[in-house]
Amino acid sequence: MRDLKKSISAPYYSIGQLRLDKWNALKNESEELSLSKSGSANESNHKDKIRLLLKDLETVEQYFATPGKII
Repeated sequence: MRDLKKSISAPYYSIGQLRLDKWNALKNESEELSLSKSGSANESNHKDKIRLLLKDLETVEQYFATPGKII
């Protein structure tokens, strides 16, 4: 009999949890960025993490956007 790999479940039960987690992570990274020294590797690291979080949020927020009134 062949071995079956266990499936790994997602760490979120809803997209709302994912959204909240990404926004909180963005807040934390932004705070850390404000405390880092300008031009440092630490600053660059935080900027990279923020770019990734914003990219993730761009995708997630499409599910929460509602179209405005058509004029």
